Amino acid sequence: MSEPYTATAILVERRHRGERSRIAELNRLALDAGYTVIDVLEQIGEPNSAFQIGKGKVKELEELVNQIMPTKVIFENELKPIQIYNLQKRLNCEVISKTELILEIFALRAGSKEAKLQIELASLKYALPRLKEYVSLSKKTELPGFHGPGQYAVEKHFESTKRKIKRIENELEQYRKRRTISRKRRKRLDFSLVALMGYTNSGKSSLLNALTESSVPVANKLFTTLNTFTRLLNIRGCKILITDTVGLVDGLSHDMIRAFHSTLEEINLSDVIAILVDLSDTKDEIIRKYTVCLQTLKEITVNMNSYFVVANKIDRCDEFEIEEKMQLFRDKICIPISALQKINLNRIRETIMDFIPTKRAYITVPSNGKVMSFISWLYDQTYVLDQQNMNSEISFEIEASSQVITRAKKYVNNLNGSFVTQNEF
Repeated sequence: MSEPYTATAILVERRHRGERSRIAELNRLALDAGYTVIDVLEQIGEPNSAFQIGKGKVKELEELVNQIMPTKVIFENELKPIQIYNLQKRLNCEVISKTELILEIFALRAGSKEAKLQIELASLKYALPRLKEYVSLSKKTELPGFHGPGQYAVEKHFESTKRKIKRIENELEQYRKRRTISRKRRKRLDFSLVALMGYTNSGKSSLLNALTESSVPVANKLFTTLNTFTRLLNIRGCKILITDTVGLVDGLSHDMIRAFHSTLEEINLSDVIAILVDLSDTKDEIIRKYTVCLQTLKEITVNMNSYFVVANKIDRCDEFEIEEKMQLFRDKICIPISALQKINLNRIRETIMDFIPTKRAYITVPSNGKVMSFISWLYDQTYVLDQQNMNSEISFEIEASSQVITRAKKYVNNLNGSFVTQNEF
């Protein structure tokens, strides 16, 4: 009986002197994509235009490939088409970049039809400028038959890719239109929107499950969530829709993230954003990952005043660590929590409500049989701060969104009661 096939990989990284190594994260990505990492090659220095790494390192890599015969060589660095061509010709082995590795993981994780289309679009958009360069390279006599049987085949593939991109964009536009209709309906029904964002594996899905008692897929893997999961959360009588978004990663091109249009839309149109950080990381890692989140928010032109920080996984830290790492966010609203052990979740709810505009009102209604259904509605749809029962009347102090306050006023008027909002005092 033959043994199951195992894909193997050699990881390569070239970085500048003093630059932080990302090889550990690349290793984690490769493992999550199903590769067995059998060796790592690193170089500190300036990039080589022909190979990305220096010629001496290319020779070392060539000897390594010949010795252990990996399935792929995976570079942390972004590679130009000519570099890929030169490396594959020299190594006689498939060579890919970190971006292509992430696309492989995306393809493995995609569940819904929309997610699959988004990943295909991301792959095609990533390939298009490289195909364009391949067209140019294929015209050079020193590169006969480059990436195919010749110039005509490359150009044909380039044009075919452009047509596929257009077709998929049209399909995704239909999904976007349906989401627009859903959002308008949610606004009419007075729903507020909260987006959970953060570096991949920071615990967004776990927090969504903890807050809403849901069962969104959770795993100790990168990019577990590629679909947009939205669940209902009721806080103080306000209906909140909370959305889990795709995790971010350092070095991932914005154009590629933009292919996940639905996720970015949820972030951009949300009333408030909760940025999750993993407090069990080192301080340098926390800052790096948090910076990636802020850069992404700026790129998609989000209101930078509408977010707060959630420091997750405090169950993995001692008290001294928590206090020390929380100092990184001393100028921000930051809530230390454990989504896994459901610690401090009420502080998350209260902080969300600090961003959601609400009104207070003071109500008095006659105490009779007609009022019972109204009282039930009041406790279901608003946050009742106080209730006073008198002989012939019942008074309430409530807090709710503007639309719910308006509906409550109509109820009270029909019951011949009195209704005063806070700003009318």
